[in-house]
Amino acid sequence: MATKPAPVVSKIAAKKELSTNNFIAAVIAVTLIVVIICGLIAKGMAGSLVVNTKVIAGKVTAKNALDTKLANIPTLIQNYQNLGNAKQLIADGLPNDSDFPQIISIMQGIGTASAVNVKDISPASEVAAATSASTAPTAPSPSGSSTQASGSPTPYVFSTSVTAPYAQLVNFFHDLEISDRPIHVTSAHFSGTNSSITADLTLQTYYQGKANVDDTTEAIK
Repeated sequence: MATKPAPVVSKIAAKKELSTNNFIAAVIAVTLIVVIICGLIAKGMAGSLVVNTKVIAGKVTAKNALDTKLANIPTLIQNYQNLGNAKQLIADGLPNDSDFPQIISIMQGIGTASAVNVKDISPASEVAAATSASTAPTAPSPSGSSTQASGSPTPYVFSTSVTAPYAQLVNFFHDLEISDRPIHVTSAHFSGTNSSITADLTLQTYYQGKANVDDTTEAIK
């Protein structure tokens, strides 16, 4: 018995349905690609917007700080001028560096004024080298400085040995207390007799580094 051929109309309908399905699939694929691309673009734009917002906020903060500093400059200048003769006293009392030659001059001047024989004055590097390993964490560095918060005076340690009768030695310590540059005794070892006492001293003074007024940059994250 012969098979009847499929109706032509059914074949055309099947082809149309297949074409429609392919078209829908292609539209969905293109739509997904567009959505993904738009999402990536939106993410990039959002990141740039956040960074730009932080940059603008940082610039505003920096401008406000600069305006405040500029407004304070005339007052600072006037206050400095009002110091008068005290300007040199402050400069001598807290120099910009350790200024070891000045320390030698001060100690010799105090020794002469109090009739004390100043035998030697050693810089901080020699004091640090003589410090035992057990006290190394608190010993000064070769430069005489220690880690300090920004703007804080930096300690400078040095040593000296002086010999004098008791009365002159008392005068020496008194003159040391009232010296222009702040100096205090951190350790002392005495030997000898009342008429000739030798004092081996470790002393500490300070210096203030110059202010850093350079512009700085900050990375925006």
